[in-house]
Amino acid sequence: MEQLIKYALVQVLYNEGLSYIDSIWPLVITSFENGEKYSIDQIQNNLESSINFIIPQHSLRTILGKLNTEYHYIEYNSNTKKFSLTEEGEKYVGSTHDERDVKREIHSLINDLSKFLKKKKYSIDVDKLEDCLNSFIKRNSLPLVEFLNPDYQEAVEINSHNKYDSIIAQYIFEIEKNNPSQYNIFKKLLLGSIILSIVHCEDFRKLDENIVNSISSCVFYLDSNFVFSILKIHPERYSKPALELFSLLKANNTPVKIFNITIEEIKRVVAGYKHNHKKYIHEIPVDSIYYYLYEKP
Repeated sequence: MEQLIKYALVQVLYNEGLSYIDSIWPLVITSFENGEKYSIDQIQNNLESSINFIIPQHSLRTILGKLNTEYHYIEYNSNTKKFSLTEEGEKYVGSTHDERDVKREIHSLINDLSKFLKKKKYSIDVDKLEDCLNSFIKRNSLPLVEFLNPDYQEAVEINSHNKYDSIIAQYIFEIEKNNPSQYNIFKKLLLGSIILSIVHCEDFRKLDENIVNSISSCVFYLDSNFVFSILKIHPERYSKPALELFSLLKANNTPVKIFNITIEEIKRVVAGYKHNHKKYIHEIPVDSIYYYLYEKP
């Protein structure tokens, strides 16, 4: 149910005229508690544990930056490297959209779908049916969006994964013709799912195909600090987003190279550890590569 609620809430916000980012950040800010301070890792973990919302740090940083500089709903302490709600942010969190209406709509859709399945001689637990619908939406986003287009005339090919998928597809075709209220609820879930998937793009502020193509044709040269981050020598606040970006580059087959001079610099820094590690103690953290190496078990 939590996943379906996220889809519906995001679509409600997007329908109010908000951009992709603007339709997602309300989910982020409502993970804050008044008076509490959070690192970006804590915010990411809170979103995953509370509403099962997994968001990459490169997307989360974009959202937090907007909440800080444009809306002034949160503030950032550069010393503690933590975010907290401002007075305006506390007011916003106190007036966020009530989920009860959204839940009622989803319950209505699930109950109606359950009745449809029973007419077809299928019986399924409500929780499992919610999971099936969520999975169905994820796997069939493209053909379903085409189906939403009133000018699309070709047959829609559904990716069936289990015995319920074809019945769910029949149900969608049925409500599109005969039950506009349930069909509108389904559209919210579908479009909300697509909007949420955007946060996993390399940079969801730039979705233009030409920009994506121009990036894929680039060659990325790694500097020494980035290499230290992807080797997890740097602390997690640096290494985690670096590894996320590196994974995206590999997934898109983007050429990644490193200059010989950078390799020599890395070798020089690592070799210097044996002469410098005695300068550090665990109780006094220092922003230094040698301290980070010293802290490693």
